[in-house]
Amino acid sequence: MKMLLLHLLFIALGIGIGWEPKSNPSTPITSPTPPKPIATIPIATASSTSEPQFYTSSASLVEQMRHSFGNGDHWANVIGLIERLNSAQMQQALEVILSHPAPGGRRRLIGILFKHWAKLDLNGSLRAMNGIASPQLKHTALQQVLSAWAKTDLEAAWLWAVTNDADTVMQDKAVETLMSLGGDLDTQTFAALVEQITEPFLREKALKNLLESWVSKDAPAAFQHLSTIQPPSLRNSLLGWCAVKTKEPDKILPHLMKMPPSPAIADALASLTSMSYFNDPDVAWQWIVSHSANPVMQRSLHTMGRLLVERKTSADALFSSARQLPAGPARDAFLDGASMDWITPATLDDAIRLVPLLSPSIERSHFVQHLGEISALNPNPKVEAWLRSLPQGVIQDHAIEGFSSGASTTYSQLAAEWATRISDPHQRQETLKTTWDTWSSIDQGKATVWLWASPLLSNADREFLKSKP
Repeated sequence: MKMLLLHLLFIALGIGIGWEPKSNPSTPITSPTPPKPIATIPIATASSTSEPQFYTSSASLVEQMRHSFGNGDHWANVIGLIERLNSAQMQQALEVILSHPAPGGRRRLIGILFKHWAKLDLNGSLRAMNGIASPQLKHTALQQVLSAWAKTDLEAAWLWAVTNDADTVMQDKAVETLMSLGGDLDTQTFAALVEQITEPFLREKALKNLLESWVSKDAPAAFQHLSTIQPPSLRNSLLGWCAVKTKEPDKILPHLMKMPPSPAIADALASLTSMSYFNDPDVAWQWIVSHSANPVMQRSLHTMGRLLVERKTSADALFSSARQLPAGPARDAFLDGASMDWITPATLDDAIRLVPLLSPSIERSHFVQHLGEISALNPNPKVEAWLRSLPQGVIQDHAIEGFSSGASTTYSQLAAEWATRISDPHQRQETLKTTWDTWSSIDQGKATVWLWASPLLSNADREFLKSKP
């Protein structure tokens, strides 16, 4: 009895600490049936001569992929699965991928699927792509299909893209995708294909994509091709766009100088010289000076004047720079560009010294008119003496116009009295009217008394000021 109790005690202790008594060999121990392992994907051998048949039913395919989606997206497994599918299984795989719960996951898997699908069955991948409802996913599929197609038959891919106009948005995406491959494929081939496009908007967009890639690789060649684009209106609209895209302005400038001058060329040159200036101010300035006699450079010279002022260039340095340019349009454009930001009450005396460097021109008129506006901020006897010292005619008229405009709010009567000294009849009346209207809105009583009492006004002046609305 004592031995039996000890035996039972040992059994109880064994159970408590996880020890099992030795089983009877004649009585097998049963355990729960383990879960069936997920089917592994066989790897195709190099000797395979036909598409591998990895699944005998679509049900096993759906089960495998959906299992991965529900268990942390085992990307390596899913990607390996997709890359081993045959063309007959692609549509079912697409349906499974479209059920993926995460948008980012769907897009990534769509790209992998269609990259493989296009290699196995191009037409099938195109049909399936057109059936995708989501524009974003369709675009992802389109990129992969066209990338694969272009490597085997670029012209056929291009023809499909430019003639598939049932969906113009996707057509734009197709052309953009093909053009983005310019870094991998022959640029000259792309250029010839773009010339076959007849629809204007699509052609311009294709050219922009082509030139953007081309400018980054070989800017001189890109601008050489640009010079041949017809019609001129399209070529001109692309010039400025390409100028902004280039990273080597110094290499482009000589090519632009060889092109027929036009406003578009002038604008592109101004953009490029600005970029060149920021890269190396001295080199850019010397290039400007060496080409300053060319009329197409006036816009660039105007821009350069503004840039020099932004560098806080001293008055003496500005004078020196102006004297390096030939007298006439080049120097006038340069000083006109500098005047807008440089002329202030503090620099007024230095700016007045620049007037003799200007030739009779629109730029000189702008310059002295701006001087007049700034001088009106402090209309002292020195300023009035300067106005009287100017030669009568165009230069004095514009200086007075600027002065009257600047002084009309604060020194209304003085502004009106100076306006009466303008020699050009039309300019005199317009300046006088603007000045008097401003004065009248501030103090109508005094303005009206002056209108009828001032000996500086003629009867014609009074009738004009009264009658003109």
